[in-house]
Amino acid sequence: MRKAETQNPEFICRNNYRVEPVFHRFPCLTSLCLIHCHTSEEDLNRLLLGLPKLECLELRDPQFRFEDEYFHEEVTVKLHLPTLKTLLFIGVIVFELILETCDIGYLHVNDSCFGIFKVHGSKNLRHLKISKSHFSLLEIEEGDNLEILEFVTSHVVQSNLFPMKVQAPKLKMFRIWRFIGERMRFYGDATIIFDGSELVVDLDQIAVCSPQLNHLSILYDVDEPVNYSIRGLSPLENVVILDVGWECFNWDCIVDFTEWTQKVLKCCPNLRKLIVHGKVLKSEDPEYFMSLAEHTSSMYEMLSKYPHIEVKFTYNVETLQNTPLQYGFGAIW
Repeated sequence: MRKAETQNPEFICRNNYRVEPVFHRFPCLTSLCLIHCHTSEEDLNRLLLGLPKLECLELRDPQFRFEDEYFHEEVTVKLHLPTLKTLLFIGVIVFELILETCDIGYLHVNDSCFGIFKVHGSKNLRHLKISKSHFSLLEIEEGDNLEILEFVTSHVVQSNLFPMKVQAPKLKMFRIWRFIGERMRFYGDATIIFDGSELVVDLDQIAVCSPQLNHLSILYDVDEPVNYSIRGLSPLENVVILDVGWECFNWDCIVDFTEWTQKVLKCCPNLRKLIVHGKVLKSEDPEYFMSLAEHTSSMYEMLSKYPHIEVKFTYNVETLQNTPLQYGFGAIW
């Protein structure tokens, strides 16, 4: 790092690196990637303070403790990121993480686990993507400029995003695909907790809070704790693209899917394109294919009432050994 300091780099990627409590300044650095780095909150903030032009930061599998220190499960990390535009968290496990004085435009959290995750003062946050992660509390202070919200294969116990308690008047795309119930939360090896909380998605409230929404992606699954409130009181008038689908190998879910899809269609009076995502088993059972054909026929019969809508079916074929029920998380389309 001392040698790099004299060369004015714009991008640095360090793997298996221990951030030392030494002040380095990189006035030209705009992008930093830290992989398997051992650091403390103070040393990481000191490092970031020496990067006045930093715009992109990726933290992958960081260790906010050292091997010779006693592990404390309730670790709180506060990061000050005044110049950052893009932030990626991958494989981060920490009890509490707070982003302060930040101006992030794109935030992606993947394969991570947090007790508390808060974003303060990020008025320019436009794209928030959460995938394969768990939050006991997720709180976004500012949502006025949020344009894309993606929530994929994850679990949130409590948040001001669900239902839409945060105002997102500029939201154009909302994607919630597979909400994990009974999700195992863990912090190191110290504690394991099971939580069966329910997520509420109110389409009427989304229509009121986000009138510019034009792309909606939602998943139907009777086995997941998602409660869709579809009353149709406030139509999603600007939604022109709708993704719907199922990922469960339960015939009750697949049979009810057609009726549920029709309810959603009635909330989108100006829809132009419908994409149906389904998961089917690789099977040699003729009765299975007969049932699948009947389901597809019922879908086409229902959709014949909407000749102005372009319809596309996308089926993902899987074996029982590779289903999400075996591994906990499924593929992300």
